[in-house]
Amino acid sequence: MDFLMHLETNQPLVLCLNALLCLTIMGICVCRLNAMDRYVLLRVRFEYVFCMTAGFVSMARPWWGENVGWASLMLETAILIIFLSSSHAWRPVRTTAGVIDTPPESARTDLAPLETTR
Repeated sequence: MDFLMHLETNQPLVLCLNALLCLTIMGICVCRLNAMDRYVLLRVRFEYVFCMTAGFVSMARPWWGENVGWASLMLETAILIIFLSSSHAWRPVRTTAGVIDTPPESARTDLAPLETTR
């Protein structure tokens, strides 16, 4: 806990941790966006685009004069833990054609079958 009390003197370390966390979050977002197709819910795609943008903005904050503090690091760590704990749903699927990256079924909105009803 001594580290949290002296963030002003450890600012280079805090900036490096911030950049590492943000780059990891952005990398996960890029990989998951790459695995999505047109049948993924728009809100799911927006979630990952927004998280990727927020990660970039958080990483770039020192360039416009804002200090990174322990609250930012904790929030970025929480987002990373959320992404890592949902990674089991985003694992690649092995098929006869090879390994395919697909989003989980909960993120999909496939079209309804066009059948005649009576």
